[in-house]
Amino acid sequence: MKKQTLIFSSIFLILSALFFNACKKIDDPKPVEQELITTVKLVLIDNFLTNEYYYKLSNGFGGNGTVEFDTISIEPNKSYIASVYILNESVTPVEDVTEEIIDENLDHLLVWEYTPETGGVLTFTNGNKDDNQMPLNLTGELNTAAAGVGELTITLKHLPTNKNATQADAAGGNTDAQAVFPVRVQ
Repeated sequence: MKKQTLIFSSIFLILSALFFNACKKIDDPKPVEQELITTVKLVLIDNFLTNEYYYKLSNGFGGNGTVEFDTISIEPNKSYIASVYILNESVTPVEDVTEEIIDENLDHLLVWEYTPETGGVLTFTNGNKDDNQMPLNLTGELNTAAAGVGELTITLKHLPTNKNATQADAAGGNTDAQAVFPVRVQ
C-alpha cells in the first residue's frame, strides 16, 4: 500500500509540475506599433514626362523633426496622372508603406485639398477605389485650370468614418501623414 501511495504521489507531483509549467504565463505579446512614415512622394505624369515631388519629415509624421519639401510646378489647363507613395526612409532599404495601405485599403483614405493663394484652380478627380468601391485616392487625376499659386495638402487618414470626405477634418479617423506642398501653376 505504501508503495502504491508513493507511486500515485510521484505521478501526481510529475503531472502537477507539467500542468503548472504548461500554464505558466509567457510574456504578453507586444502590440504591433504603427509603422513609421517619413515621406510622402507625389508622382505626376503628363504625356511622357514624369515629375516626382517629396515631402519629408526626418523623425516621421507625428514627430518634430526637420521638414523638407518640394514645390510643385505644373502648367495651367492640363491633366496629370497622379500617384502617391508613402515611405519610411529611416531604414535601409527604404520601406514602401504604400503596400500595407493597399492591403488594408478599407481602413485608409487619402484626402486631396487645394487652397489657392492667387488665382488658379487645382482639382483631384477619378481617384482609385478600395475593395468596397469607396474612395481610396492613392491614384487619380490632378487637373489644373488658370495660372496661380497655392498649397496642395494630401492627408492619409486611418480608419476614416467618412470615405467620401473631400476635407481631412470631415473624414474622421486618425491622421497617419499630412504633406503640404506649395504649388505654382504657370
